Amino acid sequence: MHQAIIFELKNDEGVPPSAILIGVTPSGLSMFIYKVGKLINSKVVNNRRIDEWLAEIINFIKETVEIDILPSRILLYGVEKILIEKLQNRCVSFPWTSKLNFYIFLKWKFYHRIWWSEAYLLQVRASCFLK
Repeated sequence: MHQAIIFELKNDEGVPPSAILIGVTPSGLSMFIYKVGKLINSKVVNNRRIDEWLAEIINFIKETVEIDILPSRILLYGVEKILIEKLQNRCVSFPWTSKLNFYIFLKWKFYHRIWWSEAYLLQVRASCFLK
């Protein structure tokens, strides 16, 4: 799914995007860091404890040493709106720019199922035309 979201962002903006994508499911997190459209790091965390998810995200970002400056955009996506909102509340209150290597203030986006389903369909349609 992260590929479909990156594809949609590139399609909308006209340039390969840089972003941190965090997929939220009841069983855990799927995290991806993209820099200029290229996947730099990824990690899947199977942990059902929502109260530990913020620490998992921070550790994942700290593990990414290939990037001097981290992307200033973080996108949370998933099926269950309640889980996204719980994580959103924790993430928005964390002092990201003072604790991690972010150059500017973060831009947060929160996507529910409909948007990324449409992004996936757009990617499938585009791949059919490319063959």
